[in-house]
Amino acid sequence: MEKLIQNSSFSKVAEIKLTYRAKVKPSQRPQVTCSTDCYNVLKES
Repeated sequence: MEKLIQNSSFSKVAEIKLTYRAKVKPSQRPQVTCSTDCYNVLKES
């Protein structure tokens, strides 16, 4: 069984890229400049 898996072309992957893209525009995001801003943003959510 192990030899079958090792020789299989499914076990060869060149590269996988995982990205996350927010749908919110940067101008609509809250601006965090200090720890208090961070606290308030997290508190709201």
